[in-house]
Amino acid sequence: MSVVTRNILANFLGRGWSSIIFIIFTPIYIHLLGMEAYGLIGFFGTLQATLFLLDFGLSMSLTRELARLSVSSATSLMRDTLRTLEVMYWLLAISMLLLLFLIAPFIAGYWLNSSAFSTEELEYIVILMGVALAVQFPNNLYASGLYGLQKQVLANSLSMIFVTVRFAGAALILWLYSPSIELFFAWHLSIAFIQSVVTGTILWRSLPSAAGRPRFQWAIIKGLFSFAAGMGGIGLVNTLFSQADKVILSALLPLEYFGYYVLAATIAMGLFMFITPIYSALFPRLTQLIEDRNELNLQKTYHRGCQIIAVITIPVFCSIAFFSYDVMYIWTGEQLIANESFMLLSLLVLSVLFNGMMSMPMALQLAYGTVSLLLRLRLIMLVFLLALLMLVVPVYGTVGAAASLMLVELCYLCAGVYLMHQKFMVGQLRRWLFNDIIPPGIAAFLIVWAGWLFFPVEASDFYSKLGVVIAVFIICSIAIIMAAMSASLVRPWLNNKIKALISK
Repeated sequence: MSVVTRNILANFLGRGWSSIIFIIFTPIYIHLLGMEAYGLIGFFGTLQATLFLLDFGLSMSLTRELARLSVSSATSLMRDTLRTLEVMYWLLAISMLLLLFLIAPFIAGYWLNSSAFSTEELEYIVILMGVALAVQFPNNLYASGLYGLQKQVLANSLSMIFVTVRFAGAALILWLYSPSIELFFAWHLSIAFIQSVVTGTILWRSLPSAAGRPRFQWAIIKGLFSFAAGMGGIGLVNTLFSQADKVILSALLPLEYFGYYVLAATIAMGLFMFITPIYSALFPRLTQLIEDRNELNLQKTYHRGCQIIAVITIPVFCSIAFFSYDVMYIWTGEQLIANESFMLLSLLVLSVLFNGMMSMPMALQLAYGTVSLLLRLRLIMLVFLLALLMLVVPVYGTVGAAASLMLVELCYLCAGVYLMHQKFMVGQLRRWLFNDIIPPGIAAFLIVWAGWLFFPVEASDFYSKLGVVIAVFIICSIAIIMAAMSASLVRPWLNNKIKALISK
């Protein structure tokens, strides 16, 4: 098995396990804590995404640098690069904590709308969130370093262990001791700190040995500044883009209704588990091929990645979008939650799908070390989104926010793919559209649409719910198979695997 294939499988396993844990324990948290408290957990996710802007592109820079240096003999430079970025990261984590201490009174008193928590309680909870985010922050850098070293199996194994301990341990403590949101965040910050220390230690031991101690060097910061600044800008715009709807809704709506939106958005964002593993495995490989000037393999790797993403994501995302009510009702067991969130889920899932189709073109640009095109385009789309939200949300509420996000992501995909193929992979736009996307997309959509159109089962009792799950799984599986057989670079690989299994 090739390194890329092994990394893709490991990333899918890691992301898939995280999603399974999330699916299992979210209804438990809602049952134990209530919808308002779950709204605070959703707000914690928004804070995390927003404050992780302080990364300034350093984690992606480390991934790219370690991948690039791994094909050379500059082992001492690898260790100096990690030490330099590590010092910067911990300083940023401390800055993050101080920032939240300062703004906690404002968030508690003027931003969050709660009938279940007093202002003092909210302020204390926000401070707990700040500590949790600060100690969790460095793990982002260390995991990115393992990805750059192509040790993605190890990185995902660590992630699976700690996400299990964090989610399962929190549920157990809430059940046995006290259903307290304060206790939830206290447990979260404890495990996050241990994870950062363990992952950092393993990364350092994974680097090749070198003479002398690793040193902090300003020259490394200067050398990485252009790429890191560009990635920081993209991270800033992407975070504002993905969190703008939640920030506006958290200020305008009661925590209960914000919780419904966060629930649907969390499921939709969790579907990046079908995109990020492929992106994470192929980005270092694209970087190495560009460094080696291997244009033929670069094109083949790029198009294969686009087809793999299309084959996997389009069937899965369409299945969830069509069967969104059944997904929400079976998962939560509450008709009220399903009624309030199923339309939101369908719209948000489509927005993630459109964004995911842009992931390989984005990876290619970043592998070349170019960020300006992405940054300018995303900034334009952010302005467009904010304008739409300000017009739509006061009238149509959460549904208007979800629809606005979907529309803007579609515009981003169309413009981004066209502009990228004018600068990189020149002449490959038709191949991307008519070979990589349209054939598997049409095949998957028709199968899922037909399955939804003639769907005979309604979820009511346990057995009917089980029947719905099995039926949707079968429909999605058939759609994936038909999409794979429609993809020119995936079909031969699949045929070879089938022949190998038959021959055994």
